[in-house]
Amino acid sequence: MRAPVKLFRKIFPTLLCTIPSTSLYLTFDDGPSQFTTEAILELLKQFDIRATFFVLGVNVRRYPALLERIAKHQHTIGNHSYMHTSFLFKQKSLVTEEIESTNRLIENIVGYKPKYFRPPYGHITISLLQMVRSLGMETVLWSFDPKDYKRTPKTLTKIKLHKIKKGDIILCHDNLSQQVALPLVRTIIDYANQNSLQFLPL
Repeated sequence: MRAPVKLFRKIFPTLLCTIPSTSLYLTFDDGPSQFTTEAILELLKQFDIRATFFVLGVNVRRYPALLERIAKHQHTIGNHSYMHTSFLFKQKSLVTEEIESTNRLIENIVGYKPKYFRPPYGHITISLLQMVRSLGMETVLWSFDPKDYKRTPKTLTKIKLHKIKKGDIILCHDNLSQQVALPLVRTIIDYANQNSLQFLPL
């Protein structure tokens, strides 16, 4: 499913949904996960692909070694909040603390703060974008969403991959079962290879 990128750009001109590029950008949310992240890393390594992982602070605290693995494989690490709760009706101070506490966790493990932030559920407001920018970060959404969190192994074939375009930021999740996450990623990789499209990290 394609996101309404033109509308997003009109309302939120600083929001990153696509990139003017001939490449594709694989992104993974909600990890690191003890069940699937490592397998995804191995699959990406097999095809020499670099991606971007938007991690949750609570999972970084649980699985610091997996975050180290993500960094070791030279993938980009982004902030996806601490607990994955919507920021729409939260006080600014609480939102800031969620983002900054996750930044601190990431920096303590890999040695640097993330440049990119993806809000939980993609919920954004102008004030949130301004606050994220004040922290020296860029807010990233996506332009192609395969709805992997709703899929089963049998429904993966219904994803309309032909709607993927150059410059797309593709939303995936590495906290799903391997039975869904791995075939999905492999299908996207195969489609890209068949259409001479390359992947880059953010």
